[in-house]
Amino acid sequence: MQANDKVVALHPEYAAQYGPATVYKALHDMWYQVGFYDNTMAEVPREEMYFVTPEACEEIKEAILVHEDKLVNRPVVARKDEDGIYYLGKLFSN
Repeated sequence: MQANDKVVALHPEYAAQYGPATVYKALHDMWYQVGFYDNTMAEVPREEMYFVTPEACEEIKEAILVHEDKLVNRPVVARKDEDGIYYLGKLFSN
């Protein structure tokens, strides 16, 4: 892996889910700094990253964004990290 490679990597903010990302730099012991489609930056181990073509990375990103847009203003049940309790809510756009 090297800088600017396109990958699908384990996303740090979504439990056991992967997202399209760009490798920014190699770190130590096969860890890499990556930037995800949603501007989240993370350090990810090599075993949780998979090469994709730039075209596939863009296609995956667009599919995710389309589906996320469909959820705006819809009711959700979400867990608040601070207390671990689930609450009813509504999803808002950034």
